[in-house]
Amino acid sequence: MNNNFTVTYDLDKALNFDPFEGYYGCDVKTHRDKIVTAGKDHECHHCNKGISKKEKYRKFIEVSGGEMLTFCFCALCCVAVLLDHENDGSAFDDRLGKH
Repeated sequence: MNNNFTVTYDLDKALNFDPFEGYYGCDVKTHRDKIVTAGKDHECHHCNKGISKKEKYRKFIEVSGGEMLTFCFCALCCVAVLLDHENDGSAFDDRLGKH
């Protein structure tokens, strides 16, 4: 018996959730927030795992105090956000890497 299966998530749904909710003041504005395909290697801002070229990830750009900041979130962290929303869980927090 083959126990392999695939679960598919629409990563765009992760865009509905602010990864920094409650952390910043009022002067922070989202500049761009989208799911993109990596053109080069990146590191996930949340779990510190690598994001390889050609992988999907969330690219979150904000402006704070006149400075533009870019954050990358790997697909697994995006799925963790969706799981938390569906199950009122802590999957996203459980993926937190050491900074």
